[in-house]
Amino acid sequence: IVLADPGRSYQHESANGASSPQHDTLADGTERYQWVVEDISRDVPELRRPDRKELDPIARMTTYRDWDHFAAWWWNLIKNQIEVTPAMRATVQQLCAGLTSTDSKIAAIYRFVTTDVRYEAWEFGVHGYKPYSTSVIYERRHGDCKDKALLLCAMLREIGVEGRPVLIFADPMRSHDELELAMVQHFNHCIAWLPPTADRPGRFLDGTAT
Repeated sequence: IVLADPGRSYQHESANGASSPQHDTLADGTERYQWVVEDISRDVPELRRPDRKELDPIARMTTYRDWDHFAAWWWNLIKNQIEVTPAMRATVQQLCAGLTSTDSKIAAIYRFVTTDVRYEAWEFGVHGYKPYSTSVIYERRHGDCKDKALLLCAMLREIGVEGRPVLIFADPMRSHDELELAMVQHFNHCIAWLPPTADRPGRFLDGTAT
C-alpha cells in the first residue's frame, strides 16, 4: 500500500506478474494505491543469474512526469555546485604547462582527478544526490563519483573543453530492466561526457577509474 500526498502527479508501473494497483482517495485527500500479489513461488538461487528485478513481481511509483522532468530536477540541483577558484585555475595551468594538444591537456587533468583526488563517499542527506561544490572537493582532495565527475567538468572548462555529468547504472552483470519510469533508483554511478568536436570524437571519462 502506498499513501500518496494529494496535489502531486504520480506515475506507476507493474511488472513480472504484479497486478495493477487499486486506487482510491481517502477522506483527507490522500491517494491510496494498493497492489496485491498472491502465490509467489519460492526463490531458487542460481549461480550468475539475472537480477531479481527481472523475475520477481515488482511495483514502482515516481513523481517525475518523464525523463525531461527528472533531468531538469537533477541539473537544477547540481548546476550551482560548479565553480572554479583561483587555486583550481592555477592547478590547471600547472598541469597543462608545456602541453600543446587538447588531448594531452585532457589527459593531464584526468590523471589529477583520478589520482590526486581520492574516492571517498560522504553521502549525508541531500549529498546522496547532490555533489559537494567543486571548490570544496578540490580543497578536500576527496569525493565520490558525482563529486569527481563535476570537478572534472569544471577543470576541463578552463581549457575550453565542455564536459557534462552523466548518471549511469554501473554493473558488470547488467540485467534487463524497464526504464520507462524516471526514477533515481535507476542510477548508481556518475561519470563525465565530453561531446564530440571537429577535432576529436566524443568520449566518456570515469573519475573513479584509476
